[in-house]
Amino acid sequence: MENQEHPFVFKDGDVRAKAKYGERIITFKLSSHALCYASPVWKKFVFPPFHLLSSLGNKEEPNSKKACAAPEEPFPDIELDFTEDNPEALLIVLQIAHLKFPEILSQLSYKVLY
Repeated sequence: MENQEHPFVFKDGDVRAKAKYGERIITFKLSSHALCYASPVWKKFVFPPFHLLSSLGNKEEPNSKKACAAPEEPFPDIELDFTEDNPEALLIVLQIAHLKFPEILSQLSYKVLY
């Protein structure tokens, strides 16, 4: 994800996400903290109040080295899927959530707002 050719770039992202951009599906990272502060719904996506299916299948001993090792990604089981959302609107909402106000146009057309 280093050479990203799309505007969905958020520094210090720790949660994977995907969205439609143009005619393709892109993947990028979002800040879990920004999402949690912005919306209680997004907070439940990032920190679900239920066990994830992949963690239920993990039958590791609780004290084994493999069970205690830190995961490669902070949220390895979570990928937020925004592929059905309007990419222009999604980008604006995510920029607001990540406090990237200078990157948001100062005037938005009615088409974008609607």
